[in-house]
Amino acid sequence: MQTHNILLVDDDAKLRKLVKNYLCEHGFGIETAMNTKQAIMKMNITHYDLILLDLMMPGEDGLSFCQRLRAAKNHIPIIMLSARGDDVDKIIGLEIGVDDYLGKPFNPRELLARIHAVLRRPSIQEKTVNSKKYQVGKWLFNTQKRSLTHPQNNPKALTTGEFNLLMILVENPNRSLSRDQLMQLLNDRKFEVYDRSIDVQISRLRKLLEENPNKPTLIKTIWGHGYMYCTDSRL
Repeated sequence: MQTHNILLVDDDAKLRKLVKNYLCEHGFGIETAMNTKQAIMKMNITHYDLILLDLMMPGEDGLSFCQRLRAAKNHIPIIMLSARGDDVDKIIGLEIGVDDYLGKPFNPRELLARIHAVLRRPSIQEKTVNSKKYQVGKWLFNTQKRSLTHPQNNPKALTTGEFNLLMILVENPNRSLSRDQLMQLLNDRKFEVYDRSIDVQISRLRKLLEENPNKPTLIKTIWGHGYMYCTDSRL
């Protein structure tokens, strides 16, 4: 069985040691960094399958580091770790492409479960959708590559949250889905979600897909209910 390599970036030396020992016992290859500068140095040498990233660190914080990676088209899965419980941090994390969010202190078993869930999403989803391709407006949505391709642009990789939500929308065309329905469907896909995250992910998808995100024609708001993916421009 192939070992997944994980990079833990956290300024807490005790936590780094505990998490490293625990994940090593469960078959992961794991390296640690005390800040983002060390993380970049290690990432230039080693390929990692996932990053465990502390939110609050001296120097560059986790959100800024994640934003920098996404701006550089690096879509490595990221689980954000934070002792702060503000929904604002979670929402900002979703906006810039964090795949999951775990509050401190956490149970190591829960961390392990989150890691397994994030790492297995692509293979499960690819089998579930049989590597389908959907035409979404002018974009081609490739479920195997988890990407959007436009005739005039380079392919754009999707975060886990964007992929999961877009899959639900294209599988339910011209159907109004409430936030509660979307949350239930996303939770069925083992993706942690809460009410305001739906709006955040919808906004991100509109920025990717719509010619004018302020006047969407593909993902419309159904006032008082939720959202609808429209394949018929008359709707």
